[in-house]
Amino acid sequence: MKRFRFRLGSVLRVRRIERDRARAALAASVARCRGLEAACARERAATAGAIDGLARALGAGLRGRDVAIAAMGADHGVREGERAALELARERARERELRGELVAAEARVRGLERLRERALEAHRAEVARAEQSALDEAAGFARRARSQEVA
Repeated sequence: MKRFRFRLGSVLRVRRIERDRARAALAASVARCRGLEAACARERAATAGAIDGLARALGAGLRGRDVAIAAMGADHGVREGERAALELARERARERELRGELVAAEARVRGLERLRERALEAHRAEVARAEQSALDEAAGFARRARSQEVA
């Protein structure tokens, strides 16, 4: 009997590659989100420090240029924090999109793998039937040969 060959084997290989790429893209996005979360935390800390510096400058009775510099630092920290938060929100949306793509890719692979398993089971059943038929035929020849010897 000939070997088992899944006719959609090349499609299954391509789908597995797509799934692996989707996994890698999602992993990269998750790592980027972690980095952006850390950047947001740093910006919050820097902004809090700048605001504390502004409060100290005002509390110390400083005026003019020193207060303006402290205020600009606080304002810059707020803007950078907002920028980082916006970038993080975009990356989280991208991560959700990539997660959906991965789920779809895994479903395509599972579907093809189920088809492959069914085809393999059918092939094994056909091989078993062919072997049984060959054994039955051989047994029939042996029975006829014995019955002719006895007669």
